[in-house]
Amino acid sequence: MESNKCFAMLSVRYKFYLSFENSLCRDYVTEKFFDILRLDVVPVVYGGANYSKLAPPHSYIDALSFPSAKALALHLLYLHHNHTAYNEYFRWKRFHIVRQDFYTFCKLCEKLHTDTTPKTYDIQKWFVEESHCRTKDTPEISTFLFGNRHHHQHHHHNNTTNTSIIPGHT
Repeated sequence: MESNKCFAMLSVRYKFYLSFENSLCRDYVTEKFFDILRLDVVPVVYGGANYSKLAPPHSYIDALSFPSAKALALHLLYLHHNHTAYNEYFRWKRFHIVRQDFYTFCKLCEKLHTDTTPKTYDIQKWFVEESHCRTKDTPEISTFLFGNRHHHQHHHHNNTTNTSIIPGHT
């Protein structure tokens, strides 16, 4: 299987895997996170979920716990050069295992077929009001992505583009 080759290569050649979700919602976590936990690679997560409820402590790095992308990059460089600190991200594997188990789907199917109590769910309300999705315009996301840099608008051929002034650079 092609994905198995890819996973094998990841464990040998890389220390970190960017498990970045394309939707930053509380209830949205994909295989981008769970598949990597099985490997000897540290997942760097970027999403809206509370990962501490989904995985053992110190088994991942939450990008949004850093004040900026630069601070995250500096931390990853530190871990790259400090093997003791890096290896702490695998200590949890002594006490926990990650298994791909379809038992939960069986339980879900069983529950769907045996619980005959009528229920009505307002999907619109959940999606709009309760999913807690964040965008690049959310203050903590914007600060992480762009830092506290000044943004200027430049007009060129009637196109508007955002550029950032990085301190110390011209």
